[in-house]
Amino acid sequence: MKYELTDNKIVYFGHELYMIKALKDFGDVKAGDFGGYVEHERNLSQCGNAWIYDDAKVYGNAFVCENANVSEDANVYGKSTISCEAYVYGKATVCGSSRVYGRALVGGNAIIAGNAKVFEHALVCEEAVIDDNASVFGCALICKRARVCENSTVCGVSEIEEYAVICGDSKVNGCEDGLCINGNTNICGDAIIKSEQDYITFKNNFSSYRHFTWTKSNDKWSVGCFYGSASELLEKARKESEGKYLHYKAYVDLVEKLKELDRK
Repeated sequence: MKYELTDNKIVYFGHELYMIKALKDFGDVKAGDFGGYVEHERNLSQCGNAWIYDDAKVYGNAFVCENANVSEDANVYGKSTISCEAYVYGKATVCGSSRVYGRALVGGNAIIAGNAKVFEHALVCEEAVIDDNASVFGCALICKRARVCENSTVCGVSEIEEYAVICGDSKVNGCEDGLCINGNTNICGDAIIKSEQDYITFKNNFSSYRHFTWTKSNDKWSVGCFYGSASELLEKARKESEGKYLHYKAYVDLVEKLKELDRK
């Protein structure tokens, strides 16, 4: 036994939650330290270094285990009375005012922060980050070093991986066959992605060797820290060098040609 339930009890959305107290040293927790709140011992493993800090709450059939931690005002919960639902494991961190619920899985070194929400059957793992006011749900998979942030939404059968960044007010909704956004794709602004045809990722092979993305729904370009229209991109490139301008113009012209073909 690494912890026990104390008599310090609160009622939270109809659930009786008990403050936990460490019985021995483990990880950065010392014997006698008080933690956050659980509904019962099934919410937090007695093994590993997993811990619930601050005012964080884990209840229902949610489970935190291995070396994961839940802190600040975060909530992890599940509603099923039959099986464990929300599951936080590995070295995952859930903090801020974020929420993990439904049958969501958060593991590896993943971070759920800010006011982020991960729910339904979503899986966030490896070194992925979900923060700000982002929402990930459905059967979405966010993995590797992908990041979903700001007010973005990822749902359906979507896969976001590698160094992909979903930000702004973007909406990514995978179709029945699944949607995979990988590489170094950046989906920004108010872009809406429903299929592989809704964006194109290019590689800058003439200067920085970074990737840049065009999104169809809002006809915008994401290039490094730049985000805007084709004319704004070309204007910025011309100020840097004639060579950059000519290269980016070739890509812009290609996209314009593709748009023309789509209209036919």
